[in-house]
Amino acid sequence: MELNDIRKHYEMILDSDWSKEKKTNELSDLMTTMENAFNIPLMNDEQWNKKHEQVISLYRNISSSREF
Repeated sequence: MELNDIRKHYEMILDSDWSKEKKTNELSDLMTTMENAFNIPLMNDEQWNKKHEQVISLYRNISSSREF
């Protein structure tokens, strides 16, 4: 999945009329998709983050959009 596709899916989730729980689940699934597609490390890796600024920025935005 391309970064643009993930961004569009993210925006679609936020704009949906789904419940907070469903949105959070969908956002978590999207994060897993990103982890697999871009090999995002489990632990924070500043070097990786610098090389993949757009990826990690979107990933963090998705993460902070979840509601627990």
